[in-house]
Amino acid sequence: MTRLNFSQSPRSTVGIEWEMQVIDQDTGELRQEVGTIEEALTRNGEPHPQVNHEIIQSTLEITSQARTSISDCVNDLQSVLDELQRPLDDLNASLIASATHPTGDPHAQTATPTEHYDNLINTAQYWARRILTCGLHIHVGIDDVDKVHPISNAVLSHLGELQALAANSPFWRKEDTGYAAFRPTIFHQLPSAGLPPQFDDWDEYSLCVEQLTQSGFIKSAHNLFWDMRPAPHLGTLEVRIFDTASNIRDVAALSAIAHALVDHYNEELERGHELPRHNDWIVRRNSFNSSRYGLDTTVAIPHADGVELIPVRERLRTLLTTIEEAGQRVGCQAELADAWELIDKTPGYERQRMHFAQGGFTRVIDGLRAEMTAGHAL
Repeated sequence: MTRLNFSQSPRSTVGIEWEMQVIDQDTGELRQEVGTIEEALTRNGEPHPQVNHEIIQSTLEITSQARTSISDCVNDLQSVLDELQRPLDDLNASLIASATHPTGDPHAQTATPTEHYDNLINTAQYWARRILTCGLHIHVGIDDVDKVHPISNAVLSHLGELQALAANSPFWRKEDTGYAAFRPTIFHQLPSAGLPPQFDDWDEYSLCVEQLTQSGFIKSAHNLFWDMRPAPHLGTLEVRIFDTASNIRDVAALSAIAHALVDHYNEELERGHELPRHNDWIVRRNSFNSSRYGLDTTVAIPHADGVELIPVRERLRTLLTTIEEAGQRVGCQAELADAWELIDKTPGYERQRMHFAQGGFTRVIDGLRAEMTAGHAL
């Protein structure tokens, strides 16, 4: 076995990737214009380093640079949004961020012509062509490769409450799915997506990547689209649990939780403490329930003598209290204060349903567009 290289990063550096959709300003329908936008932002033959295409030409991703604080990441993202305004105006287009577009038809989309996406579509076929989904991904630097999987497994034990808090995809193809977060149901159909294996150490992960590569299942570790994964080339742990958020304030709050949580478990390892690790079946149970019911479900917490069912909101309050010290270390106290508010305010999936009750899908799209413009929930 060849041990996969891990490019160690300074502890708890952070970067954010925020996926969103390009829509027509008048109709609210998806526009296949990401290639045009990228071309408009190209300077001296170089593409914009913080605007990336996705598998579908109506979906783009904006990224921060590697930073030491969430506030700096958010400033990066806002600067990119400001730069995007000119090409969007030229196209009579705008941006929304919903983890699934409420009315979009996946069969009417144009795939991005790259070798990476061509390989994915050739392999996954029907499911790859249906990936009209958007997520929020947070990279947190890990300073020691041997910490990667203990921290990853520990963060995964909170998947239920994290996914519930971010849930923002109730609609799919003009239908209320009954889910708070339908994105995982769609995205997890990709053969290399979904819940990650819980590895004991880096050698076991390296063996997995080597065998899957040798067998032709993947080209590299980059083709593993798990809800939690190492990014070996960056030296980070990438938290990919969240539905995309509809506004930048919620992006900051959710990212702060991930940032502080990873730092908290890093510190626990430094103090010689054992980190939590839930069985795969408990993680799967919590993943389904949170995507189905959002903040109205319970999280199953295993104990030596059984399982305790804890309301998600209660578990979130405990979590935010636990990571308060870490939040101070990484400087995201203000964003974590906003995260406390997320627990009790109307979640994204319910805001979309409220808009639908007020005026159908036109009102849903208008509400999403208004949140993007305002920078906070309305």
